[in-house]
Amino acid sequence: MRLLPFYPLLIASSCAGLLVSCSSRGTTANAENVLSYNDFESLEGWIPSNPSLTTAKAHSGRHSIMVDNNVEYSMSYTSIVGKVSPMRIKKLGLSAWALVTDQGSEAQLVVEVKNPADSEQKIFWESITLGNEVKGINQWTQIRKTFVLPESVEPTHELRVYMWRGGATPPVFLDDVLISRAD
Repeated sequence: MRLLPFYPLLIASSCAGLLVSCSSRGTTANAENVLSYNDFESLEGWIPSNPSLTTAKAHSGRHSIMVDNNVEYSMSYTSIVGKVSPMRIKKLGLSAWALVTDQGSEAQLVVEVKNPADSEQKIFWESITLGNEVKGINQWTQIRKTFVLPESVEPTHELRVYMWRGGATPPVFLDDVLISRAD
């Protein structure tokens, strides 16, 4: 059979096609600026502090995170600043898909930087009130914001991104979170 030499080429081209088709995340940030992306199908870098991981609704895949009357804080992304970027992060980009089930939801998507040596010392805390950003009820809406980090952020400080219920009692869902350098 003379077709044998073409068999490895056929397999290699098929595998390359699969890799290309599976590697697209649908993100808008340049790949070198992405610090973290999670669609909650895998949980690398996300710390489960409560039962906020759900399959009730999802923008992509099967999972999302949520807060409601019983869950005050969602799972949070937590990492040391120097581990996510060897260069100082001046601006942090945050993109996510949110779904609110009630008009005027007070749930917030929070970006926080803390000093792990002193848990009381907050270096930076800013949030996006999801009810102000998401205009439709029960519709996934992409939200984006750039956060300007203070110069006092050190490589040893801890970066956290999480959803906080605030005054919201009906469920609020979040999926496909992208954290990136926006310098």
